Amino acid sequence: MSGHKESIVSMGITIQPTPGTFNPPTSSDLIAISAPDNGSDAITADDDTLNGSLWGVSRQFLGTRGRAGATARLRGPGGATPPAANAWVLGRILQAAGFTEFRNSAVITGTAAANAALDAIVLAAGSSAVDDFYKGFPIQHAGIGAGIRANSIIRKYNGTTKVAELSETLGAAIATGVYNIPIGLFYTLSTGLAIPLLSCSIWRHKKRYDYRDCALSSFALNIPVSNDAQTDSPSIEFSMVGVDHAEVDQDALAVPDSALLPPPPAKAGKFALNKTLIGHQSLRLEFGLETGAPPNQNFDAGQESYEILSGSRTVTLDLNQQLESAMSLRTLVANQTQIPIESIFGLAAGNRFAVGVANAALNPLSPSGRNGFVGMQGDAVPVDVDRSIAINLIY
Repeated sequence: MSGHKESIVSMGITIQPTPGTFNPPTSSDLIAISAPDNGSDAITADDDTLNGSLWGVSRQFLGTRGRAGATARLRGPGGATPPAANAWVLGRILQAAGFTEFRNSAVITGTAAANAALDAIVLAAGSSAVDDFYKGFPIQHAGIGAGIRANSIIRKYNGTTKVAELSETLGAAIATGVYNIPIGLFYTLSTGLAIPLLSCSIWRHKKRYDYRDCALSSFALNIPVSNDAQTDSPSIEFSMVGVDHAEVDQDALAVPDSALLPPPPAKAGKFALNKTLIGHQSLRLEFGLETGAPPNQNFDAGQESYEILSGSRTVTLDLNQQLESAMSLRTLVANQTQIPIESIFGLAAGNRFAVGVANAALNPLSPSGRNGFVGMQGDAVPVDVDRSIAINLIY
């Protein structure tokens, strides 16, 4: 008898509208994954009854906690226009990590006004009067670059002066010309007060494992630079905890070809630290999450749905050493200067990404050998509470 094939694995994720009610995934909710990890962990209590024996009474079984996680390549849904709200499956994971989804279905365009700054663009007079309304959004202008390099990320926005500060320094000031805030799905890390529950199914060959009332317990966006020494592409790593709902005999579902666009490598785009384009090997955004469930005797499990209780955010960097003298990393660390970080890469429309941290404070970086070169490795911490990190899918 042959064994079940580990290579036949798929995962489905849905937003769960009602606590306690599993929302079953369909073929449109599937994503391709690697490194699947799912199962059930026992919830037990010690029974400290003394029974006249050397051996204590066996522990009391209270139930199970479900867990599910995987790594998914960062690939867009493609198409000519952004999918409907909440329809991009990877976007559901971002929302469960605390990001707010904004669907920009029409290009926001205008003619830039003249300015002398090398790191800003003045938007048209009719633009929003709300400060930071466009913070984290991508913006395109011929003065920024060509192709995907024509995109930059808005670091901050003044609703009175209409000045949008960019996350990079340009070669020349933008004097005039048409700009676009493109259509796409824009995700900004908010205060985390409206995080959705998830339902999840993992097919492992001929078994389907269902979990409901799920909340993320870990999340990381890994953006390695693709080259001959590092043949890798960006990915999302995540895990969740929830209620172990069911185990069903069912053949694994194949992820539709339409959901398998090539994952874009992090190259042929741009990376800027402190508004300067520099060489680096990797950028990683990682959340440390504490997850729990409110106690409630009226529920079978003695508790309500899982939710994120608190979290920390860390940016891990591996920079080329030659920037040390040009940027004075020591000075930035000593002064705790708030600096922007920008990473832009991608392929065709609907498969292009702009990732930004508006304000980060560096921890000390240390030299380390890397593929025969010297890298500067260390961490940074996002400073802002609201709109601190942006992950944009661009069309």
